[in-house]
Amino acid sequence: MEEKDVQPQPKKKNLVTIKGSNEGLSFILNDEEPFSYVAEELKQKVRRELSTLLTGPMVRIKIDCGSREITDKQRKLLEEIIALKENLILTRIDSVCTTPDLNLEQDYDNSSGRTEGQNSEQQKPERQKTEVVHIIHDDSAKLYRGTIRSGQVIEHDGNLVIYGDVNSGAKVMATGDIMVLGRIMGLVHAGSKGDKERVVAGSSWGSIQVRIADCIGKATPTSQEKEGYCLTIAYLDEYRIQFQHKKHLTN
Repeated sequence: MEEKDVQPQPKKKNLVTIKGSNEGLSFILNDEEPFSYVAEELKQKVRRELSTLLTGPMVRIKIDCGSREITDKQRKLLEEIIALKENLILTRIDSVCTTPDLNLEQDYDNSSGRTEGQNSEQQKPERQKTEVVHIIHDDSAKLYRGTIRSGQVIEHDGNLVIYGDVNSGAKVMATGDIMVLGRIMGLVHAGSKGDKERVVAGSSWGSIQVRIADCIGKATPTSQEKEGYCLTIAYLDEYRIQFQHKKHLTN
């Protein structure tokens, strides 16, 4: 029997990468593969792979299309995919701007990331960004998935987003802002190196101690289910920790 050389299978490219961001989650889309493939992968992640993560409290979503130019139809498709989950709020789509005179109905070359007839030598347009109200400052955050149990200590230099509960006896510290999309029953300390501009945001609070910089306050229990709050934010006002309740993230 004639032996045949077995060629290794090419490594599958990651079409959608998910990272923690200042808006909750960033979906970073591969800008080299055909848009239809990327859109289908995003739909599968929203519907199936992330069904457990993307349920419950409101989650802010940003989509980063990289260097790909997207048409109005493609932008609308992305919006429809995110709308498949009621608790997802699409706050921004970052993409390369199309030129004002570009016909959005012309054929789109997905493999090259350009519309037909566009000169590849033309200068790349600037990226388009729609600004939103930020809860967490800066452009990135560390994402932690899972419950933080009693006795565990989580420390991070920067902003921190937690998808899970912070149990009683657990401790979470960050030099930046802290957002907890789960129940807060343990100690949370934002601005741990003295930054008084930092905040703690949570979807459900127990009667716990909260710290910002060197100031200490006590949270009043809140429940998204009972009070209808989307988020409660703790912040410093003249060395006293105050709490602001939001029913909508863009209030």
